[in-house]
Parts: sequence; structure tokens; C-alpha cells
Amino acid sequence: TLHFFFRRIHVTGSRRLPEHIPVILIANHSASFLDAMLIAVKTRRPVYFYARGDVFNNRFAARILGMLHMMPLYSPEHGRENMGRNRDSFADGERILRRNGLLLIFPEGFSRLERVIMPLKKGTARIALQTEASVEFKAGLEVVPLGINYSEHGFRADVMLCYGESTRVDAYAELHADEPAKAVNRLTTELERKFIPTVLAVKQPERSELLGMLLRMMRDDTLAGRNYNTSQYERERWLCEAVSSWPDDVAERYISDCEAYQQLLRRHGLQDRVLADVIPGRWPSNLLLVLGAPVALAGALICYVPVRFAKWMADRMVTREDFYTSVASGVGGFGSFVWCCLLLLTAWIFGNTWLCLVVLISPLLAFVAIHWWEGWRSLIAQRRWAKLKKENPAMAAHLSALRVRLKVW
Repeated sequence: TLHFFFRRIHVTGSRRLPEHIPVILIANHSASFLDAMLIAVKTRRPVYFYARGDVFNNRFAARILGMLHMMPLYSPEHGRENMGRNRDSFADGERILRRNGLLLIFPEGFSRLERVIMPLKKGTARIALQTEASVEFKAGLEVVPLGINYSEHGFRADVMLCYGESTRVDAYAELHADEPAKAVNRLTTELERKFIPTVLAVKQPERSELLGMLLRMMRDDTLAGRNYNTSQYERERWLCEAVSSWPDDVAERYISDCEAYQQLLRRHGLQDRVLADVIPGRWPSNLLLVLGAPVALAGALICYVPVRFAKWMADRMVTREDFYTSVASGVGGFGSFVWCCLLLLTAWIFGNTWLCLVVLISPLLAFVAIHWWEGWRSLIAQRRWAKLKKENPAMAAHLSALRVRLKVW
């Protein structure tokens, strides 16, 4: 489901995640439970994590969530009478760590779409120090930061998971013995210092959309084969720092240019990838579109019902924008599984061997369908760009000049 939903999933620095010792993994939180799904799937070790306490109110749901390594955590909005139950959840977390497990915590406290880093809450440091103190600081517990960086929040976006430098908790043993509160503050400060470089963010929330557009443009340049002397992560970190450092008048000018550029792209049905010269224009690509059309059509027909159902459920259920991609991907993945089971059952009842084979290879057909659709859209955008340069060269030149102005790298 995740590799269907996302175009690319990059993981950098995964060797920084230790094995066979207790680890607390701290991550930023911008897409509700999709963040935890990504980490659970792309991490080598079993992951245990906390979730909103109110979703555990149903006994059956609580049992299922527990099987998925989730533990309830209550906030005052879930009822102050439930706050005392957090002690049991914290105790469960400590037990997991004492068994050399991996505990995931979102230390910013809540999910939000803006590309900013909120101050870390002290709960992570408290759990880490309490766990180590219970075994006289001999557990070898480490805290590892992880940045979850989405190119955008939507279907076929890119996501980069960046592991940061780990922190040994036993380094705070003496300070914790003398001044526990000071040890919590010191450890929280160190965790924040190591956590910040893993997240592609700006200091000003109002510049989040601008940063997102510039990051996508930079990635299009990378895909177009531009030669750079630094890694993609280093370039994107540099861009985050540059956007954060701009004076307000400079940022406002870039925001204005960015909005104008996006509006013109939408008006003319274009993609930034066309102007970055990412899309191949050679005949083999067009031939593949022609030859792959029947396979793509079969994949689209099989997947149409669960995909439309996922969108309908997300549109109907979601009241917070940061939950949308989580619901859409989760319902889409589970719905596709149920739909394929129903089709297999139908084929078995009617004895249709060919339909059984088609359903069994439906994941492959779905990948072909989505890549075909992306290729078709790119081809149309490329043709529109060629037509615009021929029929309205002044507008084409204006679009190119806008992109050059926005390229600060």
C-alpha cells in the first residue's frame, strides 16, 4: 500500500538505528497515523508506539490495536478521569525497553501539516531516564531521532526518512542521581539539538508552502540529471536554512513569485517537471505508453472500486487535513485486500480460472496502471509546453523566467 501510495520512499542513515539494545525512536509528526505506519514498515525491528487514548474505548478495537503494538495515551481532552491510566501505558513502555525493544514517541505532542519543528516535550527524557535508573543505568538505552519528510501530503508524493545521531542515556547517570529535573532538561535539550537536522523545516510556519514548492523544484532538477557536489539531503537542508534566514520582504517576494508560478502551471495544464526537462521525450517512452495501455486499463478497472471507496471515506470522515492521507492510504490498502478476496471468491464460485489469475496479479497491474497514468499526464503536459512555446512564446518565456527567479540553489 505504501509503495503504491508514494512515488518514492528514501531512507537515509538507517545504520544509526542500533540492533539488540533498547531504543527510543523520536520522530516528527505531520500525517497522523501514517507516520507510524511508515516507520513500522520501513524499520528492521518491531516498533511499539503510543496512540490517542480515545480510540481504545471500544474493547474490540483496543484488542486489535494492542496486537498492532499500540498503547493508549490520554490527554485532558479525552477526560481528566482517564489521565491516571497513562501510568499503565508508561509502565508498558518501560517494560518494552527493558526487554531491549524499540519504542516510538512523537515528542512534539501532536500532528500538524506545517513544515516547522515544535519544542520537544520532556516526556521522552523522563521515560528514558526512569527506564535506565530502574536498572542502575546498565541497559545501554539509546535515543535515536528520525525525520519524516513528505514532499507534499497527497497521493504519489515522495517521502524521505532521515535517521540522526543517537544519544546514550547512561551519560546522564550522575546528573540524574544528584538533580533528576536538571537531567531531564539537559537530555531534552540534547535530543532537540540532534533532532532538528533530521527534519526539513523552516522557522516560520507561513513559509511552509513556499519551502515545499522549492523542495519539489529542487528534486525535479535532481531527476533531470543536474550535477551537484553534495548529497540531496545536504542540498535540501541548505535550502531550509536559506528560506528561514530570508528577511520578511524577501520571503514575501518569493511567496508571491511561487504563487504566480503555480497558478500559471495550473492554468496551462503544465508540470514543473516539464520546465525542469525531467520528462523523456523520446519515442520509446511513447511506445511503452501505447503497448502498456491494455494492461493499465485492466489494473484501473480492478482497482477502481477500492480507490474510489478510499477517497469517499476520506472525504466523508476526515475533519482535520493532517488525517486525510492516513485515512485514504489505510482505507485504500485494507479495502483493496477485501475487494481482491471478494473477486477471488466470485471467480472460484463460477470456476473462472482466468479471473483468478488476473486478481492474483492485480497488485502488479495496479502499479502498471498508476505509472501509465503518470506517464500519460507527463506526455500531455510536455505537448502543452511545446504548443505554448510555439503559440505564445512570451508566456513561455515568462514561465521560464519565473522558475529561474525561484531557483535559489
